[in-house]
Amino acid sequence: SGVRLHHDAIRNPRCEAHAMPSMIRPLPSVSRPVPFPAGLLVAAGLAVFATGCAGWFHRSSAPSSPYDLVVTHDRRLTSKPAIMELPNSWSPDGSRLAATIMDRSDIYIEIINAKNGDADRRRLLPPSSFHDYYAIWSPDGRRLVFFSDRSGNFDIWTVNSDGSDLKRLTDDAADDVYGYWSPDGTKIAFLSTRSREMAIWVMNSDGTGQHQVTAGGNGDWGVSWSPTGKQITFGSIRTSALNQPKPNVTDTLPPSFKNLLTLGIPSQAIWTVDVDTRLLKQLTTGTESHWHPMWSPDGMKIAYVSGADKAGSRHDGGMDIWVMDNDGTHPQPLTSGPRYEAFPVWSPDGRQLAYEIVNPEDGSANIRILTLKKERRRP
Repeated sequence: SGVRLHHDAIRNPRCEAHAMPSMIRPLPSVSRPVPFPAGLLVAAGLAVFATGCAGWFHRSSAPSSPYDLVVTHDRRLTSKPAIMELPNSWSPDGSRLAATIMDRSDIYIEIINAKNGDADRRRLLPPSSFHDYYAIWSPDGRRLVFFSDRSGNFDIWTVNSDGSDLKRLTDDAADDVYGYWSPDGTKIAFLSTRSREMAIWVMNSDGTGQHQVTAGGNGDWGVSWSPTGKQITFGSIRTSALNQPKPNVTDTLPPSFKNLLTLGIPSQAIWTVDVDTRLLKQLTTGTESHWHPMWSPDGMKIAYVSGADKAGSRHDGGMDIWVMDNDGTHPQPLTSGPRYEAFPVWSPDGRQLAYEIVNPEDGSANIRILTLKKERRRP
């Protein structure tokens, strides 16, 4: 029957939705209780253990990247006051972004013009008592997959890009979150607690053929397909540099959001899994948190969030956007400083990365976009 993520409402006016291993910030109060899934929190680095020094189990056959990336421009896309603005995915034509928005009373999905930002943004679905999260565009641009508490617990849903034809794909007593389309649009990867641990599952795009891909990690978080559709990259607590015992999922999902934030915040590593063979490879090591990996459109790079600075560790409370080659080598930071910068999302042409930034003065969140240029790697 699986484990249920706790759905207690946020009642504490100082709950921290963006708590990180080295940065916990207060949130403004909300006007009504808002359930916040532990899966979303963990994807933000909230319930993971220190990543280990364990070696990899399988070498990826994908080629290494021959280039580095240089940031040529960093622009602000949105300025609407929000507690959370998480860019989720770009439309296939690169004109729009789907984003999860949290304000003082609700959590919902918006479609935002990638050029005009606040001047052209709309809710994907009408206001309701439900809460919708993390929308990913289908490769053909017609539908989006997201997760929601519309069924009483968290399930995977799809909807047309205009908000019509809402369909529920999963129906399990456990929680299913973070759906992500395969590159050819025939499959959807998602996270589920139905095996008594947060693990990666895959199903057909119509919801049939649901099967488990990862196991034994006691917490695999976030999914992103390789452009070939053969691998998925994800964050995991399956190793521990401190040799801490792996917790049962019930230990990492305590009975309230507030209690979750009072736990010591450990870190996670980035892995890949072969969808067919289930063979694993660990890409990052160290004691700093590395999470939210996103495969680049050309398959050569993986963008992710790291608590490390250029020296490998930090004490300024920041989180930065990094990229590395698809085999875990040549990591490089794209942002730096004591700010919270997270949730990178590639544009379809690979020339831009949207990300969330938190204003350290008032704790508000907005979306920014990096413009990138390829540069030949120096020997």
